[in-house]
Amino acid sequence: MTSSATLAATYPSLVPLGALGLGDRVLAPYLGTHEGGLVRTWLERGGCRTIGETLELEVGALLSWPGIGVGKRDRILALLGLLAGASADVVTQLVARVAAAEDAVAEARDLAPHLSVLREWGAFAARAGTWGEVETALDRSELPADVATARDALRAVSTGLGDAGDPGEVLLEWIDGLDARERDVFESRIVRVTPKTLETIGNTYDVTRERVRQLEVRLAAGARERYAADPAWRQVRWAGFLLEEQLGAFAPRSEVDTRSSAGEEQFDRHLLLWFAGLVAGEDAIRRHGFELPRVEQVPFEENGVIVDADALRQLLVERGVRESHLAFATRSIAGITTVDDVLVRWPRNVVDRACSLLAVRGQAMEFGELYEVLGGSERSVRQRLFEDPRLSRMSRTTIGLKSWGGEEYAGVVDAMMRRLEEKDELLLDQLAQELAAQFGVSANSVHMCAAAPVFAASRGPIRLRGATDPFVPRAEPHRVWGLFQSTPDMLHWNVGVDADILRGSGRSVAPEIGTFLGVTPGVRTQLRNEVRDVSLGWVETNHTGPGIGSLKAIADDVGAQVGDVIQLRLDRRDRSLRAVLRSKAPVAFSAASERLAWLTGLPQKMTAGRAAFADTLHVTSDEAEQALRKRSDDAVADAYAQL
Repeated sequence: MTSSATLAATYPSLVPLGALGLGDRVLAPYLGTHEGGLVRTWLERGGCRTIGETLELEVGALLSWPGIGVGKRDRILALLGLLAGASADVVTQLVARVAAAEDAVAEARDLAPHLSVLREWGAFAARAGTWGEVETALDRSELPADVATARDALRAVSTGLGDAGDPGEVLLEWIDGLDARERDVFESRIVRVTPKTLETIGNTYDVTRERVRQLEVRLAAGARERYAADPAWRQVRWAGFLLEEQLGAFAPRSEVDTRSSAGEEQFDRHLLLWFAGLVAGEDAIRRHGFELPRVEQVPFEENGVIVDADALRQLLVERGVRESHLAFATRSIAGITTVDDVLVRWPRNVVDRACSLLAVRGQAMEFGELYEVLGGSERSVRQRLFEDPRLSRMSRTTIGLKSWGGEEYAGVVDAMMRRLEEKDELLLDQLAQELAAQFGVSANSVHMCAAAPVFAASRGPIRLRGATDPFVPRAEPHRVWGLFQSTPDMLHWNVGVDADILRGSGRSVAPEIGTFLGVTPGVRTQLRNEVRDVSLGWVETNHTGPGIGSLKAIADDVGAQVGDVIQLRLDRRDRSLRAVLRSKAPVAFSAASERLAWLTGLPQKMTAGRAAFADTLHVTSDEAEQALRKRSDDAVADAYAQL
């Protein structure tokens, strides 16, 4: 092959095809592939639009074109050689096309009378001036016989395209024309079936990240250009159109199966989605750039809780979501959910969810009902519900929205106080009945809470305690388990270590301990300790007496475990607290007084005699054993009996 020879002389079998345009669909198997598309692009840039114009070129002239070197020239010649080898098949297809055209002309000649009838009917019945208006004139339940015959004859004409072909085959053929690097870039960077970084691909093919990026841009632009304009890709475009029409901007992932029977993601199926402007995620297929509304963009009704469902549907439709996918799109919006068939705000915060739930129900709910829907720890959720200003406790077991109004329940004592503020004095049983009816509290709870210092209760009536009704705390230290007084200013209090102490919980203490340390109703103080100070206070509304803060830090400091006994020494002179872990019992005690000292933490001089020990209980020696047993201090009582 000489450089001055024309391509016609080199490929004489292509001369009969000279009139064919390079984009003719009969040439698609050769110029419609990836490689063929590149060759066609190079030829068109050189001014060639037909096979004939291409054949007029001299072989050497190709090298004078910008961007065409020996490599590209050889690729052009190779493809022309492939086409020349198949020229006989191309000619056969052209002959068949001519025959089909002749048949179409003959068929059109046969249809001419029918078309004339339809045109005249349209003009007569509807003054039709266009075929569209003629079509409207034919849209009747009854037509004249000759008009109906003409219409039916036209409907029966074959299109000759019963098999429309498969756009997937066009894509697969194009994919097969990609080299390994191009396919890798397209699959992992453009379509992102298996995403990879520029650096990963660059390392694989020994090129720079920038070179991979340039290749990505070029491949994407070339593919979009082919999809938009290549006649051989018409069915691919139509498939993409139908896919976008079906899916809209947001659809369930299940609408399009992108996996093979083996469960592997198929590149060609993802590629068609990409051409259609769609991308498949884990659960949904969405249009490129589409975002579901954020919760702050969702339209709500005036209460800010219930979603304006009609407005939300309109918003989604305006953003391109199809009617058939509105329910799926709505379910996919973070921050809203359906409760009792009503769309509501559903944030992460459990209290906000409670407000939404109550707004939908429109009535107070039992705590148990709320927990079933909200989830979470009952203890933590309950406390957060009580503290939120939007919520109101309606009874002992129910909660509602404060905006509903009504009396709020803040506990048995609070309810008792408010009722007594209204009526000054009530019989205790009557008060219990009224609160049980309104708030669902038990009569036993009311009777127990009547012992709180804030109330003055006699055998029948109960009232709020006033200045003329001083509260007299109980003063019977011999009734308190583990409590002994060694000196006028020192109490010894044995505390059994349990899970609550090691968890850090506070606890109630006997009134005798509080009053010994100067703590009466309404008073709070701090007990000094070298590890951590401990609070001690007495709330007037608490019927269980004073309360002491957490002893956990002190228990941890002495190495206490569940089942151990901590011996606390309370000195009211400086309001200090000192703790000692009671040691393990020795195998044997030399005397009962030694065992008694070990059990109580008292100095042994106070356990050596019955009278001295009885003084620590504020009873006589004859009363001591019985007092100890009444308060369940049996081990101490047994040791005392042996003195």
